[in-house]
Amino acid sequence: MLNELLSAAYYGGANGQGQGGAYARLYAWDSLYALMGLPVDVPSLEAVRGTADHRWVRFLAFTDWFHHDTADVAFAVLDPTRTRVAVLAATEAGRGVPG
Repeated sequence: MLNELLSAAYYGGANGQGQGGAYARLYAWDSLYALMGLPVDVPSLEAVRGTADHRWVRFLAFTDWFHHDTADVAFAVLDPTRTRVAVLAATEAGRGVPG
């Protein structure tokens, strides 16, 4: 899952508008922490270990802006207490959403 977030941030998608390097890693980690509801002071190793306690689902969104290519990422995450769901659905910017 972290690998998919990193890949999406690094490469950016079909139009190649990725962040590359350190920014891609930062955005991938920020996304992981946000999905898990973790404060920024949690060590990364602890965050990775905590992923096993969460339930992760990759999904497809059926919208005008979600094209199901390599730039599209969508996850739903259920926390260990089963009381909180976080969702991230992202696609490549600049495609023009039909209005």
